[in-house]
Amino acid sequence: MRGWLILGALFSWALTAPAATNLWDGDADGDWGNAANWAGDSAFADGMDVEFYSTNALNLTTTLGANRIVNLLMFNSNAASPVTISGNTLYLLGGIQMDPASTNHVISSTINISNFNQTWNLNSGQVLRVAPSTTPTTASSR
Repeated sequence: MRGWLILGALFSWALTAPAATNLWDGDADGDWGNAANWAGDSAFADGMDVEFYSTNALNLTTTLGANRIVNLLMFNSNAASPVTISGNTLYLLGGIQMDPASTNHVISSTINISNFNQTWNLNSGQVLRVAPSTTPTTASSR
């Protein structure tokens, strides 16, 4: 019985534990798939929060390199230079948060919002441009 109680407590803690964070430092290039671009040179992990960026981060024009799943996309107070995210599909689960000291940013990747209960926090004067990376085409009538 005691084992079930411990297992139940651990399970409920796991459901309420905050997501861990992938912190961008851009040490190598703009590819999200390159572990050297993340703090601690740890490979990107789907489902975690993504935070831009560490102090003195480099390579702010980024490409997803594959479809990526992100809980919360954050632009912290260090994000004083524009960040661009492009390529593939960004599956956004929890929303977007921009610190008041952050600047404007661009996402040209396809964004898939599978959880419609999201919060996107921008502050007065901030712009987050979400635009397709290519111009959409339409079928011509015959």
